[in-house]
Amino acid sequence: MLGLSPRLAEGVRRKGYRLVSPDGPGERSGITAFRHPGLPSTAIAARLEQAGVDITECNGNLRARSHFYNTDGDIDWLLAELP
Repeated sequence: MLGLSPRLAEGVRRKGYRLVSPDGPGERSGITAFRHPGLPSTAIAARLEQAGVDITECNGNLRARSHFYNTDGDIDWLLAELP
């Protein structure tokens, strides 16, 4: 579960998003929160949900959860669907 968090964090940064979740050693969790600098998170969440990506919006942040059954491919799919 935590093994996918760094992959997601790096991917959202590469796409220009700001990571909101703590990212230091010992601070990561299975939830990664991030936001786009110019696009509303509600619109991004709606777009991702239409694509079948399970994501939530909370207080202006996008929140993605990785679980034991998720794969690198799931993270790549989420990243590919981000505007």
